[in-house]
Amino acid sequence: MVVDRKYLIIAGWLVVGLACAGCTGPAQKRVELSEEKKAIMELRQSIAELNTRIEDLNNRFSLLQERVESNREELQKITETYLQTPLTPPEDLKVIKLEEEESSPEELYSQAQNLFLSGRYRDARVVFSELVNTYPDHELTDNALYWMGETYYTEEDYKTALKIFKSVVENYPKANKAPDAMLKWGYSLIELGRLDEAEQVLEKLLRRYPRSKAAHKARDKLDDIKTYRKDGKP
Repeated sequence: MVVDRKYLIIAGWLVVGLACAGCTGPAQKRVELSEEKKAIMELRQSIAELNTRIEDLNNRFSLLQERVESNREELQKITETYLQTPLTPPEDLKVIKLEEEESSPEELYSQAQNLFLSGRYRDARVVFSELVNTYPDHELTDNALYWMGETYYTEEDYKTALKIFKSVVENYPKANKAPDAMLKWGYSLIELGRLDEAEQVLEKLLRRYPRSKAAHKARDKLDDIKTYRKDGKP
């Protein structure tokens, strides 16, 4: 049987083509997998950046809530004082020149809040520190110390932030900011890669402040740590 030379040539090219396709297939798959991994890494980075922005917004919202509550209490005090003040001043009223007084805790706290909300974290830290050092026993002191920690945390100085958050928990365990401070203590440890210590702190938070909002966030973060360990992530 005689086979046309033309068909032999065509058949030969088909064999070569199939052989090449077999050789490039795995390489193409490796390229595709590499691109998928790159896309996943970029997505994780975007999520991390988004979480950072959300955390910053949560801090600002929390601080604004404090401002609203503080202003409400201050307005009530002013109203009560006004109602109790006699309408007719006494005849022997004298004008007395007042000496310049140091700022009250409320004034310092309000000033520091404004600085924090405007993104001037270093300036806010200075004023919060003044409040803490001048009025160590005031009811706003634990709040001021906590927000000092937040200024460092926002600036990614996690070692200093950790020390301050820990100080809030140890020195003001029954204060309103203690659960939040303990949560950010754990967060700081995570940022420093100290996952075992972070788990211990967050689990202690669940036992000590089980009904706090911070406890809910701590549970979510503990789940994240377990996922990291399962996936072999640091």
